[in-house]
Amino acid sequence: MNTERIEEKIRDVIVFIRGGAGEEIPVDMNLFDFPEEENLSPVSPGPTLGFDSLDGLELILGLQEEFDIEVPEDLDMRMFRTVRQIAQAISALLDSKAAVEARLSGTSSVGANPR
Repeated sequence: MNTERIEEKIRDVIVFIRGGAGEEIPVDMNLFDFPEEENLSPVSPGPTLGFDSLDGLELILGLQEEFDIEVPEDLDMRMFRTVRQIAQAISALLDSKAAVEARLSGTSSVGANPR
């Protein structure tokens, strides 16, 4: 699955959580609205979607379902503040999943997740 498709699916999950329809979410918009001292990930200044930790939990659950992945329990969503950052992490998880599945089935995972 390419990065653009992953970003599109992430946006769909976000729109569902927010109860909106047809909402455009820029890939570099900060999703979370944490206090400045908790700013663990560099993002461009500007508007946010105002997600809090409960929204982050809903996002993780939605992403797990949408992409059929298991997000590590120790993952701090504050490290992934934008759609682009989340897409990169999901792409890596999908690549790892494909590699494991390929090893288990005895096939190659080359090209499993083209970007």
